[in-house]
Amino acid sequence: MLNLKAVTAGLATVAALISAPSAHADRVDDYVAAYGQDAICPVLDEYPTNAGILGIVNHLVDSEGFTSYSAGLVIAHSVILFCPKHVSVLRKFADTYNGTRSV
Repeated sequence: MLNLKAVTAGLATVAALISAPSAHADRVDDYVAAYGQDAICPVLDEYPTNAGILGIVNHLVDSEGFTSYSAGLVIAHSVILFCPKHVSVLRKFADTYNGTRSV
């Protein structure tokens, strides 16, 4: 099981990412372009919970070779670009694992 501190490190920047997605192309952007709309968002549609986000993080780290931080970027960018209705799910996740509250 993935260390929750590692997950927190990956998703602690969700609020900042919501307003400032990356402008450069890299592995995260390539993955988001290939799988964000057809894989990440459908999982969040079916599991719009902390467990759903953790499941995506675990897959990205264990099967795709991302760090937990990069997995957080993949999820955040996918949500921003393809399924912004799930921004509140990301904020709740960040609140849970950062011990703070989003506005």
